[in-house]
Amino acid sequence: MSALPAPDPDAPSFDVTEDLACLVFTHVRDLRDRLKLSAVSKVWRDASRRDASFPSRAVMWKFGEAFLEPANRSNHRKALEWFRRAATGGDAVDALRFARLFDFASEDAARLYLHNAGVWGARARVRVVDGHPRSIAAEWYEIAAEKGNAEAQDHLGALYRDGAGVPRDAKKAVALFTKAAEQGLSCAMWRVGYCYQYGSGVEEDSEMAVSWYRKSAEDGDPNAQLRLGRCYYYGEGVTRDVHTAVEWWLKAATSQPHPHSTCKAAEMATVELVNTLPECDEEFAKNICREMEPEVAQRVVDVARVVWYG
Repeated sequence: MSALPAPDPDAPSFDVTEDLACLVFTHVRDLRDRLKLSAVSKVWRDASRRDASFPSRAVMWKFGEAFLEPANRSNHRKALEWFRRAATGGDAVDALRFARLFDFASEDAARLYLHNAGVWGARARVRVVDGHPRSIAAEWYEIAAEKGNAEAQDHLGALYRDGAGVPRDAKKAVALFTKAAEQGLSCAMWRVGYCYQYGSGVEEDSEMAVSWYRKSAEDGDPNAQLRLGRCYYYGEGVTRDVHTAVEWWLKAATSQPHPHSTCKAAEMATVELVNTLPECDEEFAKNICREMEPEVAQRVVDVARVVWYG
């Protein structure tokens, strides 16, 4: 193999400007390559710190994820810096994505969640910086909510309802829940119903509560189905109808996992079924039992043993 020719001292030199370096950086998709370029010279290092050098938001999210890899656990702050850059000036989804990093009751809870679940799929912990997690979450939910994102409106409403990271404000909470519900977000619908049922931030109105519960229940949310069943059982906002209550509880108990919902609703609906079936006429109760999936029927039996026999 022939040796490379010696550099020509008379050849024109090519000095890279910061502007050109920034342009090159915008096309770099691998964090390791970016870090190597940043170490070439002061020009490259200074260029890497300029906003003009940042790649697309999708790439910046990936850079942040790279700093969450187990080998880079000392770089949590750098990961958050890239996530913040990706979210700043981005769309509502970017802001929502960043807010979720901080929607925890404490820094320890945030670390535990990120360690066990991995927000970005990386098995690492992120150290929460720059303040209380939920106050930061509220700030970014607000940005996404103002851009019309229903999930952000719902999450921000929950923070105002609970006084988590923001002052407790029931009126703001129900206003945000309503905005999200009007966009068709099922979990926000039953939250609005809950506010009307108990007069949280609005005047108590059982019929309005039932209306919102029904919209969410018909969309398949077990939380709404559970609550609508209770309205029918106790005759709140509707004419009392034990059979209809049981039918809604059966739907909640047999429902598939629903976005933004929890398995607790299905468990609670099962308890309601066990407690209420004895009040129904025999033929109706038999039909309800026939409709149960084997797994649900077994769960009902297990719950009945505890409820009836201790």
